[in-house]
Amino acid sequence: MNNIININIGILGHIDSGKTSLVRSLSSILSTNALDKNPQSQLRGITLDLGFSSFQFNPTISSSLYNKYDIINCTLVDCPGHASLIKTIIGGASIIDMMLLVIDITKGIQTQTAECIVIGEILTTKLIIVLNKIDLLLPEEKIIKINKITNKITKIFSTSRFNNPIFVYTSTYTNEGIDSLLHMINNNITEPIRDNINDPFYYLIDHCFGIKGHGTVLTGTVLSGNINVNDNIEIPNLLITKKIKSMQIFKKTVKSASQGDRVALCVSNLDPKSIERGIATSVGLCSPVHNVLCLVKQIRFYKNKCKNNTKFHISVGHQTVLGSVIFFGYQEINKMNSIVFDLQTNEFMQQDELVANNTSNVYGDEYLNWAVIQFQSPIYCLPNAVVIASKLDIDCKEYENQCRIAFYGPIKQVLTTEDVGNIKIYNYKYKEGVVQKVTDTKGPLTMEVIGHQLINENASLLPFIGMKIEISGENYRYFGYISSIYGSNTSGKFKVKFIHGIPSSYVIAGSTKLLLKYKRYTNDKSKAMIQTGLGFDDFDLNTTTTTTTSSTIESSAEKSLNDEMMQILTNKVTSIDIDDTVPSETVMKKESESKLEEISPPPREEKSSNHHSRSGIVESVKTGPDGVIAIVTQAFKMEENIKNYAGFAVYCNETVIGEVLGPYAKLGKCKIKVLQEELVKVGDTVSITI
Repeated sequence: MNNIININIGILGHIDSGKTSLVRSLSSILSTNALDKNPQSQLRGITLDLGFSSFQFNPTISSSLYNKYDIINCTLVDCPGHASLIKTIIGGASIIDMMLLVIDITKGIQTQTAECIVIGEILTTKLIIVLNKIDLLLPEEKIIKINKITNKITKIFSTSRFNNPIFVYTSTYTNEGIDSLLHMINNNITEPIRDNINDPFYYLIDHCFGIKGHGTVLTGTVLSGNINVNDNIEIPNLLITKKIKSMQIFKKTVKSASQGDRVALCVSNLDPKSIERGIATSVGLCSPVHNVLCLVKQIRFYKNKCKNNTKFHISVGHQTVLGSVIFFGYQEINKMNSIVFDLQTNEFMQQDELVANNTSNVYGDEYLNWAVIQFQSPIYCLPNAVVIASKLDIDCKEYENQCRIAFYGPIKQVLTTEDVGNIKIYNYKYKEGVVQKVTDTKGPLTMEVIGHQLINENASLLPFIGMKIEISGENYRYFGYISSIYGSNTSGKFKVKFIHGIPSSYVIAGSTKLLLKYKRYTNDKSKAMIQTGLGFDDFDLNTTTTTTTSSTIESSAEKSLNDEMMQILTNKVTSIDIDDTVPSETVMKKESESKLEEISPPPREEKSSNHHSRSGIVESVKTGPDGVIAIVTQAFKMEENIKNYAGFAVYCNETVIGEVLGPYAKLGKCKIKVLQEELVKVGDTVSITI
């Protein structure tokens, strides 16, 4: 049988609810910083720092620890209750196994009481509510008021993690109820999970002081692993290593300590002023952490929105630093049931903020989101450490009843700055054009149309060549592709081919919409428009186009498709009559909708056009500051004003390779801006559609 087990019990509650007085009534062994020994605490009459003390008892037969341990040592963590000390409260609560929530029975739940409930829900599963100061109730009203406040608090807790709370009624002035509280603690203590006892040593430091002739004493709690006298430890934020000279657990000299123990470590040659709070670890265990990936939930009592790129106060144990946050992954996690993160394969839909469940106020109903946190200053922590994010710059007086704790969750991965930049977060976009006229039909089918109004006036259409275009209705969806520019590159007109055709009744010049849908990665500086892997076309063809748009195109009206895309992503679609030999073209149908009439593809015909082409020969190709420039001869006559043809598309082997820039010297030569150098070489024949 193990002789003794240590249980860490947090004492939390609103300021002046009687927490420290309760600790005094329970404690038999006091630490060097117990019961407001801080001079400032004594001066102001309130708890300003963490206090530690303990008491012991033998488990009774009704205890779950009976026959397992001879002695239960309860370490009490007395947390301050003032609003401005929330960081200290979070740090103290991060080590607890059980929580006593102290409430002034004459005042009920107050602002910091509510924040303590939130912290308790995050960090522990065991709670006892202590309704204190019952001596202030009039004897003739005592039972009625106790029942009334108990019922009210029970109702409040019905949606919390502690939906069936245990109540104890005490007076630290008369000591009424203290024995009942001890009995309740004994009966409700369960053995904490100590599954990291064989892991590397990780120790949360809460105080540091010097003892003349002995050295410097670090006091704190072992969160993982174990430690022995003469072992070396590292204090990573000071970049120093120290040897353990001696150890004590509540003034009792020991030779070792393990996970869950509160222990004082004595080392030499350490300035106690150099550290107030922090960590000590096995040598080489921790490196500075600048970015982390977390799986988070918004606190349901936090009423503000958690916007992307907003700075929050991020607490991990005793460390609190500012961090900028990017949220993503709500759609994938909650609508597609995928809690997977892989830098190489996963893609995530962009969101503007942490998505909260505004329809429920019940603990456990919160939505999960991924969050990347970039710390303003590096932290040191263990994998799977819990982060708690707050807005501590909220004025406590102005927003007296507002919860400042915003979201929380475990760290899932430490990221490098490069990793952060490589996360594939995308946004769905679409542009909407209109069919101007039908240019090619085959029997009842429309094979080609001229479209316009897709992009801003005078913007270049070149980046859109080869991209998929959709015409859809209530129970049909047909896909074509932009085959070429119609007229000038800046005319705004373009040709759309439907390889298998589309029923002509679905195509009305002047009103039928042409939808261009794509996605764009938020970290992609080239602003590429990507159509692979979209929900409206899960059966992407090998020739699906990825193109780069210009800043002029980016400024055109673009609408977000997030809701529409996720609806499509979660519905099954199948393809009809796919021809893998043609670019960017397929016809889709939803299984849940009525089956579309299958249309046999007509034989392809050569394109007809009311325009004519000029042919020329590539004389030279050079790459410079302005990109790839080709000089073309024989396309124009000497007397022609080539400036009038600026912006016209240039083709080579029926592929758009660029556009006319203007004249080059004389003799009818012109300059061509080429999209990519490999598209053309000296001696190639090119054509310019006029």
